[in-house]
Amino acid sequence: LKGKQAESALTFLSTQVATARERLEQARTAEQEFRAKNGIIDADPEKNIAVARVQQLSQQRSELEASLAQAMAAVAQVDDARRSATTPNEQTDALLRINSINQDPQVVQQLAQLYDLQDKATLLGQKFLAKHPRMAEMQEMLAEKHRHLGLAVAAATAGLTVKRDEIVLQLKSLEERVALAEKELTGYRASLIQLAALTEERQTRQNLAEQLITGLSREEVASRLNASQVAVVDPPQAGVKPANIKPLLFVAAALVAGLMAGLAAGLGANALDRRVRGATDAMELTGQPILVAVPHFDGLKPLGSGGDPSKPTELAEALRGLRAALRLASQSGGSRVYVITSCGPGEGKSTVSSRLALSLASAGVRTVLIDADMRRPTAHLQLGVASERGLSFRLAGEVEVEPQPSGYAHLDIMPAGVRPPNPGELLSRPELQSLVASLRQRYDAIIIDTPPLGLVADALPCAELADGILLVVRDRKTLRGTARRIVGQFGPLAVKLLGIVLNDEKASAGGYYGYGYSYGYGYGANPYAAASGTSGRLPAATKT
Repeated sequence: LKGKQAESALTFLSTQVATARERLEQARTAEQEFRAKNGIIDADPEKNIAVARVQQLSQQRSELEASLAQAMAAVAQVDDARRSATTPNEQTDALLRINSINQDPQVVQQLAQLYDLQDKATLLGQKFLAKHPRMAEMQEMLAEKHRHLGLAVAAATAGLTVKRDEIVLQLKSLEERVALAEKELTGYRASLIQLAALTEERQTRQNLAEQLITGLSREEVASRLNASQVAVVDPPQAGVKPANIKPLLFVAAALVAGLMAGLAAGLGANALDRRVRGATDAMELTGQPILVAVPHFDGLKPLGSGGDPSKPTELAEALRGLRAALRLASQSGGSRVYVITSCGPGEGKSTVSSRLALSLASAGVRTVLIDADMRRPTAHLQLGVASERGLSFRLAGEVEVEPQPSGYAHLDIMPAGVRPPNPGELLSRPELQSLVASLRQRYDAIIIDTPPLGLVADALPCAELADGILLVVRDRKTLRGTARRIVGQFGPLAVKLLGIVLNDEKASAGGYYGYGYSYGYGYGANPYAAASGTSGRLPAATKT
């Protein structure tokens, strides 16, 4: 009977193995055919021709957008020049002050010829009177040359408009190509999802076939062994009490195991937590002092136009502490430039920038706030001002764009303006250095709000012109590794890093503040303690 059972088992397993191998071969064929049909070489969604095409077209689009911004700025300068002139000669003179026109080859040639005629007219004027025929002839030649110059200027002006329109058409065509490439990429990635399903099916069938083959091999070996008859001589009997179990020892072992598991869970949770927790953690990670920390606030909103910067009281007091710390750090006097950045988005740098500017202005310091975050500008929302014309226009060459009143005493603001396609390149232009040098002559303090350094490097050109850098770190949000990396990213500019502004500090059990925040002897602004790395809690920053 046992022999027949073993034979039946072997027959069944052999049939199952053959079926599994056949289905596995079908899955492999389906996977290979799908790869060939859809042109899939690598299953990585980022390593394919479609991704490379989209990246190339996106790069071309960025370059065209930068060219369009320059062309539009030049056309806007032409329109401004025409509006400011009342006569054709004044209009020509105003247009010649625009670089894109006075550098046109035809305009340069006509100007050179005009200057040559003017030199000859000067020499003739030394020999002949104004009514002399030679002088009259020279005046006619000068008038004709002025007319030719006007025609060259008009042609160059028209060329700017044509160039702008050409770029617009090129950009529109490129947008269509980008949309088509992105559609192809979406289809390619959908094919990768289907391929992943086919691959998983093939792997499942392969695992099943391997298991059946292993079972068949075991059954073949077992069928060749001579089975021995086993008889039960002494059957087991159940006792009254459990055997080999000591209750007290069992309870003690369970308690020890529970304590060790709880301790391991706590240590594991602490080790896996990758976020900055508290002022001490921030100082140890960055090696920088904590200038100020502002406690957590629920529902904090931008001040807007006509807000009360002294509310909430705890936030205003914390910013006064930061103001005092900056004064202690800059005893040399004169205008000071401070750059404020953060590790990532949502850490409160814009709120800290605007509130610090208001705190300095409330002390009578002539202050200007510059919103250099042209990717996601929010400083104008903090103070409730318009942002149509601002820093992007100034860096594009419109020198008449100046800071505007904020509505608060002693405080002006230069908003980001229209978002440009190339904010990083604009901030690297010499116009930023000229702007900061000009503002130093008119203001005592310049606060520059820059994008998060953990995402883009826009803050570094501003930091080169600064007297001090403030890094905003948000409690229990900023990643520890990011904070450590950002401090090292400053490189030679690290000497300008004044310290950390710990934002949105959460009150811990037994802490100094909470919803009933009050001042105590163990809690206050202590810039000297922060600078020296000594213990002692510092003031705290706000949630934005």
